[in-house]
Amino acid sequence: MKLLGLFIFITAGVSLAVYFGNISKAEVFSEVNGTERVEALNWSTNFEESLAEAKESGKFMLLFFTGSDWCPPCIALDREVLSKKPFHDFAKEHLILVKVDEPEGYILEEAVRLQNERLNVIYRVFFSYPTVVLTDSEGMEIARTSYRMGGANRYVRHLKSLLGLK
Repeated sequence: MKLLGLFIFITAGVSLAVYFGNISKAEVFSEVNGTERVEALNWSTNFEESLAEAKESGKFMLLFFTGSDWCPPCIALDREVLSKKPFHDFAKEHLILVKVDEPEGYILEEAVRLQNERLNVIYRVFFSYPTVVLTDSEGMEIARTSYRMGGANRYVRHLKSLLGLK
């Protein structure tokens, strides 16, 4: 019973903070370790160009299947991880980033929309968002994951373990 009361108290406090303040739910639950947001990374929407870049550089590819403007876990992953310095530093060194978006609030270019539908089938995502697919430099899937609570540092450690990096 005490746990239920504590849960209700915390939920009410978070709701009031979100309602009355300039704070989002994602920011309330994001990591509290001082990692700052950084300049936006260069996310490609062109899979073929990204694959060529991965082959040339030998980097892994990270495909972020998202509903960027309507999917709460997608938005949380972006705010809590993908826009933070630890992820930024890791991505610059190891990843070619591809955003495979399925927005509701705007229309994608036809070629991008068709490509994204094709990638959903190829990588068996089937519009289950967010899905993060990690591939080798040839586009072959190595691992997949999704949103995980814990912030950017923890998520980078998770990605490193999936890719066999230290």
